[in-house]
Formats: sequence, C-alpha cells, structure tokens
Amino acid sequence: GFTLTGVYPEDGVFTFGEVKQLKTWVFDLDTGTQLWETDDTIPQFNFYSQRQLVIDGKLIIYGSYAGTMNAFNITTGEKLWTYDAENIGSESPYGNYPISVSAVSDGKIYLTTSEHSYTHPLYRGPNLRCVNVTDGTEIWSILDFGGGVAIADGRLLSSNSMDNMIYCYGKGRSATSVYIQ
Repeated sequence: GFTLTGVYPEDGVFTFGEVKQLKTWVFDLDTGTQLWETDDTIPQFNFYSQRQLVIDGKLIIYGSYAGTMNAFNITTGEKLWTYDAENIGSESPYGNYPISVSAVSDGKIYLTTSEHSYTHPLYRGPNLRCVNVTDGTEIWSILDFGGGVAIADGRLLSSNSMDNMIYCYGKGRSATSVYIQ
C-alpha cells in the first residue's frame, strides 16, 4: 500500500512510496506540494524489499534483490547516479547480487550481500562494498557474505558468513615515502 516512507526536515521534504507500483513521491514539507515522483527506471526486483535513505540531499532508493541503488536530488528529482552490484557470471539467481545498506559513514555507503536461505555451496562474488555517496562509484569491495557490520573509531567490523570469521578494516597508510642515500 501507499505508505509514508520518510520525513526529512533538513531537506524540507517528506516522501511516500508504493512498492507494487515501484513509485516514490516527494512533497514539499512546508506547502504539501508534490515536487516529483520516480520514473519507470526502478528495477522490478525492488517489489520484494524497496527501501530508501537520504544522505547529503540525495534520496537513494534500493531494493535488496535488485542489487541496484539509484540516487536522486531530493528536491528536483534529477537522477544523479546508479550503482549495480554486478553478478559474476551466473552465480546470483537474481541478476545482480542482493544488497543491503549496512552502514553509512563519512560520505560512504557500506553494502552487504546476504540471502534469507543460504544454499551450499555459497555462490561466489557476494561482497562487502564501499560506495561513494557523491557519485555512486565503488571505492572498494572484498569477498564477504554479509553477517553484519559496525563502525567505530574509524574502523569497520564485519562478520563474514563465508568463513565465520570477524574482520576489521581500517584506513591504511595514505602515502609511502622512499629515501635514497
């Protein structure tokens, strides 16, 4: 059904969504005037779990099984970028890998891939992904079947269901210096 999906006072808008139509409508918070609605580029697999988040004036719509994120200017509706968690060969039964936003920090979106019913062997290619909020480019990805993530003190912790290990990722050296004597 038609549902209130968010109120964003910092951007002066509120949103409604209807997953059966794969539509989102954005309204002005002060006047109630409709500003824009999504077009027909929202993937059909979003039907099963369409979600949204707002970061830096961008409305980001994604659906787990579609493996796609679309970013729009929250007030104008201009499509800014699309990110796809592309399939490796024919490993994923959904086309792209299913994605979930597990964390947002420092202008980056951290995506995990998981599945409600793991098959064995696990399919290859599900990754923990780091995506730039500004332009939707993938900054890095690493093999990880998403058990969950947490961010604190500049480090990201991930429990990986591929090997049942917990990993900690942090910023490495930003420069290497070489001295010749």
